Amino acid sequence: MQTSKKIGLILYPILALVIPICVESVYLYHTRLPVRSFTETTDDLSAVLSIALGYVFVFFIPSSLRARVAIGLLYLPIMVGILLFYALWFVCFVCGDCL
Repeated sequence: MQTSKKIGLILYPILALVIPICVESVYLYHTRLPVRSFTETTDDLSAVLSIALGYVFVFFIPSSLRARVAIGLLYLPIMVGILLFYALWFVCFVCGDCL
């Protein structure tokens, strides 16, 4: 039991950071290349979906409920900032559409 708890303490936070970035990358790639088919609404929905998928892994972290709620409250603004800058970087350097 201790080994799985240690793995969960390492694996779930990593997945909570990596999965939203992967989902956002797939969305950005498929809506910008080869044909531009996106709106502000779909951009916002993809960010919400990405963060919601990350929240799933936050709440699987093996710790107390109070700690998971605190982590979840910190997770939201951190991931919004990360995804915002990541999306700007991705669209600029991968799609070649810089601001």
